[in-house]
Amino acid sequence: MNIEKDSIIPQLNRCYIKFDQDWEWGTTPNEAVVQKFVEHIREEAGIDMYVWRGIVNDMEQYGWKINAIELIDEQKFMLWMLKWS
Repeated sequence: MNIEKDSIIPQLNRCYIKFDQDWEWGTTPNEAVVQKFVEHIREEAGIDMYVWRGIVNDMEQYGWKINAIELIDEQKFMLWMLKWS
């Protein structure tokens, strides 16, 4: 089952800031860090995220964009949502 990505962006952002405490606002994390976060989210939240690198907004900023999110463990996902909401 796919999850509407816009509905969980705030939770993903909060989780990422805690995950990568060295990240600075306005910078783009490298691929290795992003892949570790995707694996972390799979384990913690029970979702698969499919991400790609490219233009992410109307200001033509380059960065990581979520293409799709797939639910793989509903119980983990619900607990993760409660934690990060």
